[in-house]
Amino acid sequence: QMEPTDSASVSGAIFVDNLRLVKKSKGEAPPNYAPVVEEINDTTVSKGDYCKVYVNYTDQNENDDHQIIPKADTSAIMFSIKGHTPGSRVYIVPKSDYVGESQVSIIVRDYGVGELADTTTFTLNVTTSAIEQEQLVQKYSLSQNYPNPFNPTTNIDFTVPEAGNVKIIVYDLTGRKVAEPINNFYQPGAYKFTFNAKDLASGVYLYRLITNNKVITRKMMLLK
Repeated sequence: QMEPTDSASVSGAIFVDNLRLVKKSKGEAPPNYAPVVEEINDTTVSKGDYCKVYVNYTDQNENDDHQIIPKADTSAIMFSIKGHTPGSRVYIVPKSDYVGESQVSIIVRDYGVGELADTTTFTLNVTTSAIEQEQLVQKYSLSQNYPNPFNPTTNIDFTVPEAGNVKIIVYDLTGRKVAEPINNFYQPGAYKFTFNAKDLASGVYLYRLITNNKVITRKMMLLK
């Protein structure tokens, strides 16, 4: 219900998205219960591909309308929703060049009294394709960490084409060694680890892959 004030304009246009009409009735509102969404397992998908999840939920108010709302912590993840009833599919479509981990939330909103909702969250891991992995392991590589800037954890990928000892050492900008998260013998392949910088101060750091045949250095930024 909208009422103009004495000085308000009463002409013009109003544009409304997702309008719902409700009927006002007398007496107390009927009881309403929030939907309960089933957990969704963490999911891995190859770069440039997509996956689908089934959203299952229950609600004591069976006749209420519901809406499934997917969200991600990065704009590189898009969604296509096929229905809003229990068992409906949600297609998860990363951008073709995106690689990394994303936290995906599936919200089910109940359009009964109070518009109650429930949420489940899972991790979507987008990896390089099998063809890219075969190409990568033909050479030493050290990826740019992601996310970057980060606080306090970030992911780093690296590949080694031959067996041997691998070190990854973190330095501050004065050249002082502040961490050595990797110092192990590795077979040829592609690897990923999570670096935790909880004991470091905000700033720019260098991280360096060191083997008998190769040294690669990159920068990362810690913001607390």
